[in-house]
Amino acid sequence: MEEGKHAAESGMDLKAYAEASGKVRKTLSDKVLAFRVMSVAHVRHEDVKDSWRNLAEIHAAPQWLWSALVKQMIESGWTVQECA
Repeated sequence: MEEGKHAAESGMDLKAYAEASGKVRKTLSDKVLAFRVMSVAHVRHEDVKDSWRNLAEIHAAPQWLWSALVKQMIESGWTVQECA
C-alpha cells in the first residue's frame, strides 16, 4: 500500500509513474485504489497490509459502504474471490 500511497500523492499521471518506477500499471492502479479505500475506512495499516487486492475490489462499491466492507473483511478474513 505504500506504493499506492506514493503513486497517489506523487502528482504524476499513473502511466508516467509506472514507467518511471518500472512497475506494472495495473498493479499500481489497484494499489492506488486500495490506498484510497484504506484512507476513507480509517483502518490501521497493520490490519490490512496484506489485503490490497481485497481493498481494490471494495473500491468498486459506493464509497459510503467502504468502512463497513473493510470492517467485515477484517473480521471475516475475506479473500479476493469473496470481495469480487
